[in-house]
Amino acid sequence: MRLGINHLENLVDATGQTYFDVFMTDPAEAVHDWPDFVDLPSRYLEAAIMVRQMLGIKIKTEDVLRRRVLSTLHQDGLAHRPETPYTREGAYTGEQGLVLKALNTLYMDRRDPGIAKRMRAMVDGLGRVTMKRSQLYFAIRPLVQSWRTIGYGPALDLAEQLASELMYRTSQYGVDGSYSGHHHSHLETLAGVLSYALVVGKTDLVARVKKCFDFAVSISTRFGFVPEVAERKADIVGCETCTIMDYLDVAILLARNGYPQYWDVVEKTARNHLVESQIRDGSWLGDAPSQGDTDRIVYTGVPSRAVGAFAGWSSPDHYLAFEDELWPSWCKDESQYPFYLGKIRALQNCCAGSGLRAIFQVWKNVACLQGEDLYVNLHIDKKIHGVTVVGYQPYEGRTSVKVGLACRLHVRIPSFVTTSDVSIAVNGSAVRFEVEGPYAVLGRVEAGVSVEMTYPLPVWEEDIVIGNPGYKSFKYRIRWKGDTVVQVAPDSNNAKTGYSDMIGRDVRLHYAGQGPGKLYDRAHLLRSHLAVRASDARLDTSTVDWYDLYHQR
Repeated sequence: MRLGINHLENLVDATGQTYFDVFMTDPAEAVHDWPDFVDLPSRYLEAAIMVRQMLGIKIKTEDVLRRRVLSTLHQDGLAHRPETPYTREGAYTGEQGLVLKALNTLYMDRRDPGIAKRMRAMVDGLGRVTMKRSQLYFAIRPLVQSWRTIGYGPALDLAEQLASELMYRTSQYGVDGSYSGHHHSHLETLAGVLSYALVVGKTDLVARVKKCFDFAVSISTRFGFVPEVAERKADIVGCETCTIMDYLDVAILLARNGYPQYWDVVEKTARNHLVESQIRDGSWLGDAPSQGDTDRIVYTGVPSRAVGAFAGWSSPDHYLAFEDELWPSWCKDESQYPFYLGKIRALQNCCAGSGLRAIFQVWKNVACLQGEDLYVNLHIDKKIHGVTVVGYQPYEGRTSVKVGLACRLHVRIPSFVTTSDVSIAVNGSAVRFEVEGPYAVLGRVEAGVSVEMTYPLPVWEEDIVIGNPGYKSFKYRIRWKGDTVVQVAPDSNNAKTGYSDMIGRDVRLHYAGQGPGKLYDRAHLLRSHLAVRASDARLDTSTVDWYDLYHQR
């Protein structure tokens, strides 16, 4: 999360405008594009607030991002793009849900009545939309949240209309849960339908979304490589971090509401492809500018400014899976071709805000109190009121919980061990425990005790294949240590070129061991003796919570 501050502060201009495109030119270019007026500023603002709520650090661009997002809202309640050489003026339906998400997060952060007023106006504006209504499905999740945060009934009414229309009167999702197309859009929509179904008790819709999510799991890897496009008609297959964010959102909603087996999906995805997708080293991008920056393009320091962003099309072992380009219809008109066409796309920075939001989503749900029951869902460090969790994976098979309040304690048993492999001690003395679903459950635990779960941390391997049905496939051998991937070894015979449906020709692929930015450089974790020191986790006092769906405030 802290690494993301670099990107949020250094690739946002003085007006709060972001840079959607990073091209792998020489030098690398960061270029303003049409998503940089409404879409990305909303994501970056949410990320900035979540950084502050999680780390207690206010980033330098938070205020200007806030001003920009609020400035897009017009009298019709909707967010509008301006007329510029590369954008047409108008309120684009597909972007409104992102703004409503940002407004919800703003409101939960500050409880500002002015933000609540804007939320009501946007909900009313969305209710009047008739064009491209299917793109309103992306807004179901923040509509439900608007009902929850400000108690605005029309928001839940509109969510009901949209969810019912989609799930009962369209054939977008098969009876077996399958679907095709842009995965980020599907999972974002399914998260919305699920949140609606949970708050109103529609168990049939919960079951349908679960079936759809099981399909998503079936076409993804165990470590969280989630394809950008489901059943794509091409050889290229990449993982978009925006898709990981929504994948985790659905998994967390299910796990918190009756299906705790999905915490295993959350843990493995978060430990692996989510954090590996964050740009830690931008040296694979060219950095020898021969000219100064312009009002449209940043040429200087792009590799260092990209650090903290997230991959837009990763392979299992590289930041970039394939060398694709934009296409003519992306551009407003032919005058914009020189800015966008004929350049290899390195990053799409919608993923920068989404990756940070995904980290916040996971962090918020590591441990939670439900009445007198304390659930430790993930083996990751976390401190909430009266509770400190320290997870020692991937160094040791050990999770400690210091309990400062009386409770009934549930600690999830990792999926790679059996119940008989697990030991639990209270204040150093072994105790018996019950098993409920994936949890080891202790009876009432008194305040002031220290509980420790220990378990083996096996090293194991699996062979995987990624690819689209009927097109080229790519083989990898994955080595795990517990829940953590420590090595990804591609088959050197994997194809080095393949067909792109976006530009209609073959492009260079990075599935055979060579490519921009190496992922999973973790072989050091296989050493048998590693010094481990618990981190100093910050107390979670955050007011932003997208998962407590049942209590209006």
